[in-house]
Amino acid sequence: PAVTDFEMVGSDRLDRQEVLWWLGSLERSSEHPLAAAVVRYAKDQIPEYLERKPFVQAKGFQASTGRGAEGTVDGTRLSVGNRAFCESRQVMIPLEVETIMSALEEDGKTAVVAAVNGEIAVVVAIADELKEEAPSALQFLQKDMGIDVWMVTGDNARTGLAIARQLSLPPDRVISEALPVAKVQKVRRLQMDGNVVAMIGDGINDSPALAQADVGISLGTGTEIAAEASDMVLVKGNVADVCTALHLSQVIFRRIQWNF
Repeated sequence: PAVTDFEMVGSDRLDRQEVLWWLGSLERSSEHPLAAAVVRYAKDQIPEYLERKPFVQAKGFQASTGRGAEGTVDGTRLSVGNRAFCESRQVMIPLEVETIMSALEEDGKTAVVAAVNGEIAVVVAIADELKEEAPSALQFLQKDMGIDVWMVTGDNARTGLAIARQLSLPPDRVISEALPVAKVQKVRRLQMDGNVVAMIGDGINDSPALAQADVGISLGTGTEIAAEASDMVLVKGNVADVCTALHLSQVIFRRIQWNF
């Protein structure tokens, strides 16, 4: 994932470089891929500033799974997260900010806000570049292998549906705003209905569902904890390799049946 938009908002506009320094310092304490994207963006945007004033360690850092993070940097109270995180921290989202977030989400981007001392100062959009092979891989799984494919994402419904349209995935096969426990619950429900479930993921929040699934498949380009929770790791991180792995396993299983 990479930061695509960084829009300052609010009547009292802060210094952009200082805000980037604050957020970079805060998000360095997080292991989430979206946080890493913010840190990379800050490094790219303010290299000279960082030479004079390197990132510092945030104090009182706390992360809320699937929602956001908060802490204090150089005496400034910061929080970065989605709508649910703002609501839990009693941070009001003005209409101006909501309008910006909605427009970004319609483009399939994940929009989060950063609040400085309790007031929203920035809207940040982060996007995963859709892998070139993803649409054809899903089509093969659905049409050639007869597999029922679902997308379970922590993104909000607007972003989730925008990505689903790019993948030609029906809206009723999309579950949005799913925290780790919701992903596990979906896997369990499918299993209780008599299905054999394969879960594909690469993030920390995917790990519990990867462990619950009958077959957990992680991408080699993902997090270590996701790989540890999986039964299979696709080293190159190519989504099309999911098709190869599942098809190969079917061929091998048929061969075993023929031999016995």
